[in-house]
Amino acid sequence: MKLEIKDKTILWVLEKLRIKNKIVHGILAVVDTLITRIDKNHSFLIAAGIAFNILLYVIPMLLVALYIVNLTIGADKITSFLTEQLNLIIPQNPMLKDVLTATLNEVYVIFAKSSLVGWIGIFTLLWLSSALLSSLRAGLNTVFHISTPKTYFFYKLQDIILIIVISILIMIMSFVQPIISVVQSYIVQLAPDILDTIFNKVYILLFSLANSFVLFYLIFRFVPNRKMPRSVRMVSIFSCVIFVEASRYIFAWYISGVSAYGKFYGTYAILASMAVWVYYLTFIILFSAELGKFYYDWRYGENLDEYIKNVNISPKADTDSM
Repeated sequence: MKLEIKDKTILWVLEKLRIKNKIVHGILAVVDTLITRIDKNHSFLIAAGIAFNILLYVIPMLLVALYIVNLTIGADKITSFLTEQLNLIIPQNPMLKDVLTATLNEVYVIFAKSSLVGWIGIFTLLWLSSALLSSLRAGLNTVFHISTPKTYFFYKLQDIILIIVISILIMIMSFVQPIISVVQSYIVQLAPDILDTIFNKVYILLFSLANSFVLFYLIFRFVPNRKMPRSVRMVSIFSCVIFVEASRYIFAWYISGVSAYGKFYGTYAILASMAVWVYYLTFIILFSAELGKFYYDWRYGENLDEYIKNVNISPKADTDSM
């Protein structure tokens, strides 16, 4: 793929400033190409639609996950675990634990009335929460230019299975977390006091990166209608992990020190700030997908669209089972 600057404004500025450095021109060509692709795919608009669906359907998905996990784990343990894990993904908020506790209580109310009503409610929540993945699939399919060859119910079933898998992974992680905490405490006791704080920060960072990697691997591997080449997935996943981790700290700083959400929204400030964060998160996912597609086109000198259309896999595209 040949990179060139097509934006007339950028070309005019470079000409007026008499900038002829090839590195500068190359960087601007990459930026111009990415901006053009993002604008052509309407990524900002799609991110807003996905963010709306997340805010609308994340509660049903959370209810399903909480109930499935709570079958084997006590309420106090799972609430503390989810609070800790969500703090690794989203900006920290003291009201998060209260929200999770109230959500768990709603799950208990459903099953306290009637087990039959409870199971009907769970299946209904599964169906609703799968709409979240459906909207995300539509966005990724747009970025990767993937068609929808199979029926609606096939993808709906796939989304429901993926929701159950995510719930099971949460349960597994909740069992592994205490073991990791014991090992962490043992290492901290052996380490000097000076290294205690450093080790805790490194541990939190690594655990956060690992959680993000698993989440985004599931998204980029199973959500699109077709399996992308491994190079596309890896670039998208690592880009997403890095951008989300960086934006989490930037957004937390912005909320605490710069913005005035509390002044304008009062008690609803947490909802407003979370809505903005969800929009940032969904755009990061789409932008990372754009980076993965751009890398493939640039690295292999061929268009990813041709790979998707062809039945035979290109030998240049390393698509193993990962």
